[in-house]
Amino acid sequence: MPYDRHRMHHKASHAISNTTTWLGSFTAICIAVAVVVMWAVGLLLVKGGLFNAHYEMLITSITTLITFVMVFIIQSTQNRESRAMQTKLDALLIAKQGLDEGKLLGLEDRPDTAIKGVQSGVHEAERKEAEERARLVISANVGVRPSEHRTEGDSGA
Repeated sequence: MPYDRHRMHHKASHAISNTTTWLGSFTAICIAVAVVVMWAVGLLLVKGGLFNAHYEMLITSITTLITFVMVFIIQSTQNRESRAMQTKLDALLIAKQGLDEGKLLGLEDRPDTAIKGVQSGVHEAERKEAEERARLVISANVGVRPSEHRTEGDSGA
């Protein structure tokens, strides 16, 4: 039973993904514009035109239903994309040395104060790393035999 539920959820998620991809396409936008134009032309053909309450109620009901469903489809897509992005960011941050993965994993689910605390820690670690990079001095003696090392006062000649 859990396997069927998982498979059904996967298929539904895939169908929603395909739906949002299609609804965001140029073709879907053109169809939406064509429907609005047909509705406007229909106003001229319907008895009572702009003041026909049944025609107005029909278009309002259809628009409301489509909008209601689209809100959930868009939110589902945003949630999925956000989770994928968070996972990628977590992987990058964990790969970076000096950052504690225990504090970073699942950070988006914690309260704002916890997020700000970790953010301050990350910024501090980044600042320290930048200071360390600034202090590094490349020696002129790299790759030179110890007997040939130059000191600061040597002119090299």
